[in-house]
Amino acid sequence: MLRSLIRKTLRDHRRSTLGWCLGMAALTLMQLAVYPSVHSQGANMRDLINSYPSAFKAMFGMEGVDFTSGPGYLSTETFSLLAPLMLIGLGIALGTGAIATEEERGTLDLLMASPVSRGRVLAAKALGSLAALMATATVLYLTVLVAANALDMGISAGMLAQATCAVLVLACACGGVTFLAGAATGKRGTAIAAGAGFAVISYFIDSLAEITSAVRPWRVISVFHQASPVSALRGDLGITGVLATAAVAAACFLIAVYLFQRRDLAA
Repeated sequence: MLRSLIRKTLRDHRRSTLGWCLGMAALTLMQLAVYPSVHSQGANMRDLINSYPSAFKAMFGMEGVDFTSGPGYLSTETFSLLAPLMLIGLGIALGTGAIATEEERGTLDLLMASPVSRGRVLAAKALGSLAALMATATVLYLTVLVAANALDMGISAGMLAQATCAVLVLACACGGVTFLAGAATGKRGTAIAAGAGFAVISYFIDSLAEITSAVRPWRVISVFHQASPVSALRGDLGITGVLATAAVAAACFLIAVYLFQRRDLAA
């Protein structure tokens, strides 16, 4: 029964997942297509970046990065914002669709009427959503790997895999918060607000910590700090931070099961 529910989840999201995969590949290729021009400008581009205010460079991961190098360009242009934004957006969409969307549409009652526990339903939804996220992350990895090799960007497959895994874990954490809010309330708007708010607050805590000492002590609670794709490309990604971020996603799932089993579904 669990396998059937997972397959159903994948079928429900196959078109949207395909759209996200294609969008991810297209936007990534568009960004990387600009790299040869940036690289050829060399000193001019470095002078331009150096002229930016330190706060601006810190906010967008440009501080201490050679923008004209392959790893520097990828960390600034792709893995500091685009890839996390796309994959987190999919995670929030999947987390919302798992329970809240079906409940508001009135289709969840039919699923709950089948001889299967609520915990199994949530497990199937979570595993199906994770599979969709992993498929999109794989498309990101392969797209960047092929394009980077073609453009001679000097990035190793292993380092790229670490950065992609960091983005995936971030998406799981933000999607997990969305999943929890949807399971707890059954409200689509609440689920989206919870996931998006968690992502935005985490991002700004990590960014502001670069430019103000008042926020720096709180940086440890930001998932963008714990599982930073930019740090992965610099070789500074720690396994502890990745595991802590994954633990956030796992905790959200367990709390979601607990709360979902103890509330009445919307009529």
